[in-house]
Amino acid sequence: MYLVIRGDRLYEGYSIVYTTKSGKKSTKGCIGKALGSKSELLAKDPLALEKLRAELKKKSAPNQATERTKQLLEEIPKKRPCLPYAGEPVLCYANYILKPIWNETLKLKALIRYQQSKTDIEFDAEALLWQTIVNRIVSPSSHLKHYRSQTNWLGNSLAETNLKSLYRMLSFAARIRKPILRGLNKALNQAMPRDLSVVFYDVTNTWFETVWDDEHQWAMEVEKQLSALPSEAALEEKRQLIEKLERNRTSSLRMRGPSKECRKDPIVSIAMVVDRDGIPIDFRVYPGNSSEKTTMKCSIDELAKTYKITNAVVVADNGLNTNANLSRLVKENQGFLLAHSLSKAKQSSVDEWLKDTGWEWDKEKERKIKIIPSSLVDEDGVVQTDYRMVIGWSEKRYREDMFKIEMHEQGAREAVAHHAKLPLAAFGWKKYIETGKNKAQKINEKKLAKDKKLAGYYAYLFKDSREFDKEWVELPPKEKKELSGWEIIEQYKKQAQIEQCFRIMKTNFNLRPMYVYTDEHIEAQVLICVLALILLRILSKKLKLAGHPMTTEQILAALNTAKLSVQLDKEQPALYRPLRQILRRPQDDDPHAPIHLYEETDLSRIMNCVDLTPLPPVADKNELAHCLKTRFDTDKEALGAVYQI
Repeated sequence: MYLVIRGDRLYEGYSIVYTTKSGKKSTKGCIGKALGSKSELLAKDPLALEKLRAELKKKSAPNQATERTKQLLEEIPKKRPCLPYAGEPVLCYANYILKPIWNETLKLKALIRYQQSKTDIEFDAEALLWQTIVNRIVSPSSHLKHYRSQTNWLGNSLAETNLKSLYRMLSFAARIRKPILRGLNKALNQAMPRDLSVVFYDVTNTWFETVWDDEHQWAMEVEKQLSALPSEAALEEKRQLIEKLERNRTSSLRMRGPSKECRKDPIVSIAMVVDRDGIPIDFRVYPGNSSEKTTMKCSIDELAKTYKITNAVVVADNGLNTNANLSRLVKENQGFLLAHSLSKAKQSSVDEWLKDTGWEWDKEKERKIKIIPSSLVDEDGVVQTDYRMVIGWSEKRYREDMFKIEMHEQGAREAVAHHAKLPLAAFGWKKYIETGKNKAQKINEKKLAKDKKLAGYYAYLFKDSREFDKEWVELPPKEKKELSGWEIIEQYKKQAQIEQCFRIMKTNFNLRPMYVYTDEHIEAQVLICVLALILLRILSKKLKLAGHPMTTEQILAALNTAKLSVQLDKEQPALYRPLRQILRRPQDDDPHAPIHLYEETDLSRIMNCVDLTPLPPVADKNELAHCLKTRFDTDKEALGAVYQI
C-alpha cells in the first residue's frame, strides 16, 4: 500500500496485477479507503504524512502467513538460526541488495546498455558485468569458477550465456572503461556532495603466476614463426611477418619490474586516484617495468582533461616526489602535498633545516614542526613556483625509529663479527654494512650516525592550489585562511585511505595473483575490482549517514549472510526462507497473530539503507520480489537452473 494525495484529501493506494487480452501481465494502481484531510492532519502533527506513509508501507509488507507457511515455521526451532533442510538449494541474493546503488546512484545500467547498443554483442553484457562484480564482492574467485557457480545466485543472469561470452564481456568492459568512469563520476557528483579539492594518488602492482613475461613470450613466438619460413626467405618477407605479429599482439603489460612484494614474477602497475572518502575517481594500468615516477604525468593529464579536476591538491607519497612531477602539477594548476625524504637531501641543507630555532611545539610538548619557504627550480636554474616544506618531529616516531635502528645495528654487528653472507634484500641491517666479496666486512658508521640523527623527523612539500587563483592571492592575509603546518600534516595522514583501497582490492577481491593474460582482460579485471570498491564505499557512506557506520569487513560479512533456502514442490509454488535469522514470535504464541520480522542485524540495516525491505521468515516469489523491488513472473525466473532439481 502507498499514500495517494489528491488536493487536500488523502487515500490508501494499492496495486493489482491483471492479464491483458494479449496474455501479458500488467500492473495498475487503485484507490482504497479515504484517510481524511491533509491540512487537518498536518495541523495536528507536522510529521503526519511521513508517519502515514510508514504505516501503509508496514501494512503492505507480507506479514500474514499462509497455512503452508505456518506449518513450515512450526518446524523452525524457536530463537535459533534457520538452517536449510537436506537437499534444499541455497541461493545468495546480495546481487539484489547492491542493485539500487548500481542502477540509481551510479546509473551504470543505462550507460552500459547504451554502449552495448553500438556493438554487435548479442548477449546482455551489462547483466553479465554486474553479476561478475557482485561475485567479486561476495565470493571472489576466478572467472571459470564464477561461471561454474552461477546456480548459487538468485535470479541467475548467466543462465543463457556461455564461458566465451564471459571473456567477450571482459574485452567489452575494457574498451568502455573511460565512458564508464566518466559517467560514474558525473552521476556521483549529482547524487551526493563530493569534495574534489584534495585527491590522493598512489601506485601499486599485482603479479602473475607465469615464468615468462610478455616480451619474452613474444620473442619466442617470433622466433618460432621465423624458423617455420623457408631457408631462402627474403629479409623483406621476414620483416613483414614480424610486423604482422606485432599488429596481432594482445599482451604487452606483464613485465618484470620492482615488485611491492619483492617477487620475481611478471607484474603490472596500477595507478589510482581517489577522493577524500576513498572513492576511486580513475585508474590506469601500466607495464610492470614502468617507473611509478614517470607514470604520474599521464594520470594527472587524464584527471584534468577527462574529469575537469583543476585547482586540486594532489597528495602522494615519497616515491612520486620528483621535479618533473612537481613541474607537471604546477603546469596543470594543481597543488601538491608530497612526502619528502630527509635522508636523501644534501647534508648541509638538512643541518640548516634541523637547527633549534623556529620550531613550534604542541600543547603536550610531544611534537614540533617548522615551516621552511622553498622554491622549485628547473634544470636551467629558473624558479618554477614557490612552496612550503613542513618538517616535523614526534616523540612517538622517534621511539619507533630508534627501536628499528638499534635492531638493525645489532644484526649488522653480529653479521660483521661472523663475516656472514649478505642477503639479497637491500633493506634491514644490510644497509649498515660495507661489503667485500659479498660478505659483511665492517659497519657503515656514517650511515648509522645519520639515521640516528634523523630519527623521529619527517618532511612534506606543500603547494596550495588556491595560489593559482588570482582573486585569492590578492586577499588580505587574515582572509586567506592558509593551512597551518599541523593541518597540512593531518591532511597527509588521509593518504592511508588509498593504501586501504589497494589492500581491499588485493585481499578481499583477490586482485592478486591474476589469471588473465591479454591486455584487455587485465584492464577489465582491475576495472571490476575498482567498480566493486566504489559500490562498497558508497554503501559505507550511506550507512554512516543513516547512523549505522560499518567497516568494510562488517559489510562483506553481512552480504555473505544474504542467503535463502528454497523449498521446492512440484504441485505448489516454491517457498523462500532466509538463513541466519532469529524470529520474534508473539509472547502468547497466538497462531493467528502476525509473524514479526527477525531481529535487526547488519544485513537488515544494509537493506533498509538502500530502501529495501528485509525478507520475512518465509516468502513466495511475489513477496520476495516485493522486498527486493524486482519482479519474478515465475519461480523458474527466480531460480534458473536450480528449478530443474
